[in-house]
Amino acid sequence: MLTNLQLVDFCSQVYAAKWVYWYGTYGKPCTESLYNSKRKQYPSHYTASRAAGYQRDIAEHRWCADCVGMIKGFFWSSGQFETTPKYATNNCPDVSANGMIKLCRETGPIKSIPDIPGLVVWKDG
Repeated sequence: MLTNLQLVDFCSQVYAAKWVYWYGTYGKPCTESLYNSKRKQYPSHYTASRAAGYQRDIAEHRWCADCVGMIKGFFWSSGQFETTPKYATNNCPDVSANGMIKLCRETGPIKSIPDIPGLVVWKDG
């Protein structure tokens, strides 16, 4: 079973490695193939005005994830940093950020959040 502290460690490694945000991704290397796939899947996000940034990420051999994708990538790679995730494993379904919050056993307002490493903050949308 993965733990909150493993999530913290994973996120710290993501930060140190300077992963980049690509909508609809979950912890994979930035490649031309992935870019073309996501551009076809989400044309309103992967616009021509953003193409140069994506090409730079590919050239720099970055890894990418979106917000909830980083969490899914953590579960789907069993917490192993920069390991190719196995889709929908470890009882973690492929859901949106709004879908992920619905899976949480306990939620509450930000002002009541306890000081426990590994808790996540969510915003609608």
